[in-house]
Amino acid sequence: MNKLKENIFAIAVGGMGIVLLVLLFFLVLRPLQSLGDKERKIDAETKNFAALAKRKELAIRPFLELLRKKKDANEAALKEGIAFYEEQAKTFLSYFDGATDPPPLNQFQTAYVDAIKKLVDEYRVKFGIKVEAEAKEGAPPKISQVELAEDTRIPVAMKEFWIIQEIFQALNKLEIGGLKEIDFPSRLVEPKEPPPYRRHVSATVRVEILFSKIEPLLTELYSSKTVPFILEEFTYQKIQDPNSPSRIGEYQALQRDKDFKKEADASKDKYETLIPEPNVMATLKLIAIDWKGIPEEKETEKESEESAPTPKTTKKTPTK
Repeated sequence: MNKLKENIFAIAVGGMGIVLLVLLFFLVLRPLQSLGDKERKIDAETKNFAALAKRKELAIRPFLELLRKKKDANEAALKEGIAFYEEQAKTFLSYFDGATDPPPLNQFQTAYVDAIKKLVDEYRVKFGIKVEAEAKEGAPPKISQVELAEDTRIPVAMKEFWIIQEIFQALNKLEIGGLKEIDFPSRLVEPKEPPPYRRHVSATVRVEILFSKIEPLLTELYSSKTVPFILEEFTYQKIQDPNSPSRIGEYQALQRDKDFKKEADASKDKYETLIPEPNVMATLKLIAIDWKGIPEEKETEKESEESAPTPKTTKKTPTK
């Protein structure tokens, strides 16, 4: 007891030191540790904000609204596009007289051959194309036809006929009488990986045409209400004309020098009179879209799978 009384001061000082250490931890060290954690969080958020600031759009509410509007616009455009192809496919997938089911083979073959013959004969008469009787089969315009050996080829022949008819109608409307050939080079060839919602029917058209009428011809084909055309490839070459070998070059240059005795004489003659526009032999490789539609059932199944909750798995403990 005497020892305790003798060292009371040292004990008191030691106790105060312990109290001060405890106070130092709770009042200084711990707040500093908390401040350090907050500083690290602030640094991390600052880096994230700096990364976002480099982007064109910030992930804020106005941008979210913009994304929603774009999404709605894209969905509306998709529905409009599907409706367009669905409507156009009604005729392209139909048969003569608007039938939705293929007729018997013999009946279709007669209608098919007669319809093409009618188009060719009327075209020849309209543009004065004279054909010798013995050369009638190979004379222009030469149209490739499907050999109807079996019923499965009826849909192929029908789609090709709609293409042929649209080409003839466009040529007749634009007064283009130089059709040489309509061919279907990839007939009955099925691609290894066809597009999911459509197929392609390829057609090649060779026509002697004024160069200035190529664009109106394509415009007319693209305006078809029956066949959705796409131009895959276009080439043309000059036609050898022994009477005027430099005619194409003069026309393409759009320049020609000619002397006139009087100024009035120069104003009378038009450029196309001085240098008539030459014909070119054009080859158009066209694609017709054979629309198959979007499989609604698969879309519905996919949505149901995405919306379905994930099943919970329970682990069974074996009984001892």
